[in-house]
Amino acid sequence: MAKIKDPVAAKERHNRIRRFRRQTLGFVFCLLALIGAGTIVYGAVHYVHSTFFDDTEDRQAYQQLIAPLVSMDPAPFDSLENADQDMLLEAAIWAALDYEDTTKYDRNEYDSIILPTVDVERYLSRMYGPSYTVEHHSFFDLDIEFVYDASLSAYIIPITSQSGSYMPRIEQIENSGSTRILTVAYLQHSTLASDIVTESDAVTVSKYMEYILLRESGEYYIYAVQESDYQPPAEE
Repeated sequence: MAKIKDPVAAKERHNRIRRFRRQTLGFVFCLLALIGAGTIVYGAVHYVHSTFFDDTEDRQAYQQLIAPLVSMDPAPFDSLENADQDMLLEAAIWAALDYEDTTKYDRNEYDSIILPTVDVERYLSRMYGPSYTVEHHSFFDLDIEFVYDASLSAYIIPITSQSGSYMPRIEQIENSGSTRILTVAYLQHSTLASDIVTESDAVTVSKYMEYILLRESGEYYIYAVQESDYQPPAEE
């Protein structure tokens, strides 16, 4: 004899299945909504951080700005007026030679570069601000003579490698009023035999210094160099 289905029980079973499906779909939609909201929040946080807190581009720009001066390891000075003026001038000369295409410059019979003062002055302004000026003249640095030729309005630069061996790495940037303080690690290529063997381009930190930049006409320029008591965070 065929079993008669209870219509009430069948209807109740059907309703349970429908409720389960609705609950499952509701859970899936809620999960997708949460994932979407999380993605939006993450994207917003990443955007805000990259826009307002990521200073990678600033660090790279400032490292390029101060690199010629860092390589010369200047003694601390509290203002441009109290700095070694020949040292500031020489750093601008090296900046021009480092960042310009030197093939465009004329050379004399000794193959020395004839560097126009207009290019030197451009880097003087770029490094120390548009109000900084120098009186061009000849000077020595160790065994290198920088000859100023007034008739050519240029410096005669002999074939030689740049003096100095330090490279900058900016550890942190702090703002204080119209000044910007760069904590700079002075990097040197490691001379340890173990480093040379395992990593040919290994560098070590020789010391830390602070480069004080002063704002002028909306831009920041080198104004002072001070010793630093910066301590790098401990490695985890």
